[in-house]
Amino acid sequence: MTGFAELLAESQVVICCGTGGVGKTTTLGKLANLAVRSGYSALIAAADTFRAAAVQQVQVWGERSDVPVVSNPSSNADPAAVVFDAIGAARSRGTDLLLVDTAGRLQNKHNLMEELQKVRKIIDRLAPEAKVESLLILDASQGQNG
Repeated sequence: MTGFAELLAESQVVICCGTGGVGKTTTLGKLANLAVRSGYSALIAAADTFRAAAVQQVQVWGERSDVPVVSNPSSNADPAAVVFDAIGAARSRGTDLLLVDTAGRLQNKHNLMEELQKVRKIIDRLAPEAKVESLLILDASQGQNG
């Protein structure tokens, strides 16, 4: 299994996804810290625009590691629009790694799964050369939802 340091060294975009409450944002914050400690520049896209206080939580993680956060202050903003803005910001700053925080979702929620596809399409269109990793965050109690 690839360790986090190797994941960071090989990737330019990491999308954190999974069901609700499994620690996606916390894991993303720890990845941001690891990236900085490993000598990479990082930027966080706060694309979890559904959960209340999700943007504030990811901003705290960004502040802890001195990693900038791109977000949209309006409620229920389009996650793909946040990623669009984040890719532009990462390019203009010459950032090594873009970390994308997404909302929790179950596989049977068709509209939320389509939202992930839209985010990926934006990344593929704006950064076709980027190596993209989708990191599925699960906890031990997930069972078949995983």
